[in-house]
Amino acid sequence: MLRQLHEIIRRDILIGTSEYRSTIEEMKGVTKTLIKAITMDSTIDNTVSSAWIYADWNSVNDQLTRYSMFREKLETLGGIDVQNLLNFAKAIKFKDGQKHVFLFYQRELIPRIEPSMANLLYSLNQAEPATVLDAMQLFESQTNPLLFSPDVLKKAYSESSITIHFLFFTPPRESVPGIYFEERSDDVFAPFMEMAKATGGTTQSSANPEFLFRKASEAVETYYLLYYAPKNYKPDAKYHELKVKVKKPGFTITHRAGYFAN
Repeated sequence: MLRQLHEIIRRDILIGTSEYRSTIEEMKGVTKTLIKAITMDSTIDNTVSSAWIYADWNSVNDQLTRYSMFREKLETLGGIDVQNLLNFAKAIKFKDGQKHVFLFYQRELIPRIEPSMANLLYSLNQAEPATVLDAMQLFESQTNPLLFSPDVLKKAYSESSITIHFLFFTPPRESVPGIYFEERSDDVFAPFMEMAKATGGTTQSSANPEFLFRKASEAVETYYLLYYAPKNYKPDAKYHELKVKVKKPGFTITHRAGYFAN
């Protein structure tokens, strides 16, 4: 089962990464076309309606439709199957030995027209309220809802007998005139961080991949392994949280979040 999950994950990474990058490039292209159209029409006539003609596009509505299509595709590509994550926790729990899992995740930077360009687009299309509404829904800043409950994964992975280290790669934003790259990583970052915390692992973020790999290596080489047996143990099937404290300062404390008394 574990090998099958590994193959599924490997396949998804290879296919998904290629499609994701391709979709981002398509969105950048559409955004650049929109900016050129806005700039051209604002210099020609400030009362121009939505029937713009530029390059290979027939109108602003066509461009907004394409942008919306690519954004929906990104959301699909970025989807995470919670059941697969739960299955992985269950499958790896009974493997022998000290087990470390590394989650590498690169922050998502979604191209959209910057606010000044968006305001200009709205003003040029005052006679087309539907176009303005569509544009506002696409380009106004939004917060992604969490894809799944961190608490569900926290409880599943604190019982998995593994240690997860979450390494968050934060490359700098591109600099493209008229385009703002909005970060949309919150829906994945929070659950992955909870998974690491639940297993006693660490969360590191950096724009330097070498630093992240070094921290990952240190995490599996320098630690004390402690065992704990609760007093007056009762198999009540409930989840019990754990807290660990040390008297001597200067130590970083990481430990599993809790256990089910089964």
